[in-house]
Amino acid sequence: MAALLPEEAHEVALDQPSMAPLFGLLRLHLRETLGYTPTGSIAGGAVLFRSSWVDDRPRWMKVDPDPTYGWSKLCRGGVEIASIPGDHLAVIRQPHVRELAARLEAALRAGDAMAAAAPDESRESAR
Repeated sequence: MAALLPEEAHEVALDQPSMAPLFGLLRLHLRETLGYTPTGSIAGGAVLFRSSWVDDRPRWMKVDPDPTYGWSKLCRGGVEIASIPGDHLAVIRQPHVRELAARLEAALRAGDAMAAAAPDESRESAR
């Protein structure tokens, strides 16, 4: 949440009563995320879009040694990692969102082409 505020406002903003619901939501999100265990897998692959900040941060800050964050266990067709410039929030803002949109569009087109070339029974099992 601090990334949304100017640095000089962090201490004052975080001490405001109005921040309590946001912290509650963050706690709920973390609890549900950490408690979720996916089941099954998909036959196809996936593209994982992530910020370049993940690659650029120091080794001691890396949270998960798996660069696919577990997606490779679920996608039998493999996982392509697409690194988008910027931090977690900057990738959805100009100018970085243009690159994200272009790479997402390319991935969707590639997926459509693969689906069109697949035998009919493959398409049915993917639904």
